[in-house]
Amino acid sequence: MKIVEHISHIIDSVDIIDIAHSYKLADENEGITGCFGGHGNDPTTLRFDPETQTCHCSDPECRMHGNIMDLVQVTENRISFPDAVNLIANRIGVDPLPASEDLQQYVQVRSCLQAAARFYARNLDAAMPYVTARGISRETAQRYLVGMAKSKDDLIKALKKEGFKKDIISAAGLLNQHGKDFFRDRTIVPIRMSGQVVGLYGRALNDNDEVRHLRMSNDRVIIGEGSFNLNPRREEIIMVEGMYDALALIDRGYTNAVATFGTQGFSVARNRDLFQSSRVRRIYVCFDGDSAGNASATKTAYEMEGMGKEVRVVDLGQEDPNEFVLNHSAEDFTERLRGSLAPTQFQISRVDDALELEGKIATLEPVFRRVKDMLPLEREATVKRIAKKLTVSKKVVEDHIASLADLDNEALRFLDLTDKQIIHPALDMAGDTLLMTVPQASTNPETGATEWVPFIITSGQEFFRESGGHTGFANGPDYHAALLRSGDQRKGGEPE
Repeated sequence: MKIVEHISHIIDSVDIIDIAHSYKLADENEGITGCFGGHGNDPTTLRFDPETQTCHCSDPECRMHGNIMDLVQVTENRISFPDAVNLIANRIGVDPLPASEDLQQYVQVRSCLQAAARFYARNLDAAMPYVTARGISRETAQRYLVGMAKSKDDLIKALKKEGFKKDIISAAGLLNQHGKDFFRDRTIVPIRMSGQVVGLYGRALNDNDEVRHLRMSNDRVIIGEGSFNLNPRREEIIMVEGMYDALALIDRGYTNAVATFGTQGFSVARNRDLFQSSRVRRIYVCFDGDSAGNASATKTAYEMEGMGKEVRVVDLGQEDPNEFVLNHSAEDFTERLRGSLAPTQFQISRVDDALELEGKIATLEPVFRRVKDMLPLEREATVKRIAKKLTVSKKVVEDHIASLADLDNEALRFLDLTDKQIIHPALDMAGDTLLMTVPQASTNPETGATEWVPFIITSGQEFFRESGGHTGFANGPDYHAALLRSGDQRKGGEPE
């Protein structure tokens, strides 16, 4: 088992409240009599949070924040991280971590990311005008370590003072190609898994910023995967697109809100693996109300259904979750959850009544395909809904469905290659973006023949048809369109 998976398995096998109780730290209110440093007179400065699997000191001079392993390290006379992991591993009967250079790098990068998250969190006051405008309280922001990145070298200076070397700061993904801070002039939200910081997200203060959402580069040393606020112990979650959508819901008591980092978040295999292995059974997909959000909500809902999850799609009209809770009450949002629909029902409900019959049929084609595989009762109910939407008889709908050829016998019009391990595309690089030219089977509309057409897939999972007539490296006109549309979001700044 790899180091990351091994450590994650050990952390996920225990609960921070149980560990705190084993050290006689947490009382019934999940507080203790003073923090580890022995500062202050408040008997509950250190709190244990079962939702985030973290402990956090509210004393402004301390702000200690960590997960299970940090708790064990401090309580066991500040033992090393590997020793803390092996101590827990021994308790639960798991093999210990073998010493290695990879483990040493993991420990250094982990400490660096935690220090960076703490540094940004200390700048919360600078972020509060934006955070408040999004309808999020200071208490929630503090709980989730929301902070602020300011100038281009504040973080690297602070981390060097704490003893971190530049190569480790760079390996953690915290520097841009110019050796300056990767994040600047934006709010910062840490991404944690089982209480451990595994990445950071930056949100521009201005919606007109060319890069509003900034994610860390994938070429860093990755110490874990996570989706914002995903607790694998939960059985029910509300899945939203943006971090601030999730934070706004959390602030209003929906602490099971999980962010996907945008509409493409769950098309990445590793995130799907997290959900597959979690205890999550019921998912409310609650994406933005625009056309892109609706399309992505449906696609994601079907993916989750394919994992055996119970999935409902929430309709918020034209608003996103953050806008909705700003403009409506929590009770209104709960009503929307209660009125959520299964993915096929949602697709049927979103068909524009102003369309001609042919347009409605074309829109519902994915639903027709799925009806073929439904169990009898579900099929009967879905056929009735389709017939009502199209104002035709059930028999007409059933005849149309029966006339559809099985997908297995058709030339595939589109292949999802995001998770394919064995493909032989041409490759090229544009800055930090990887471009792959891959052949796709496509039907010629004039001849009806199946032809292989080159397409471009970027490492950002964007998909473009390559119309330059080349099947090698992508260098046709759409190649340049791909560069313009995808943008190089990993630049993080310009040289001085």
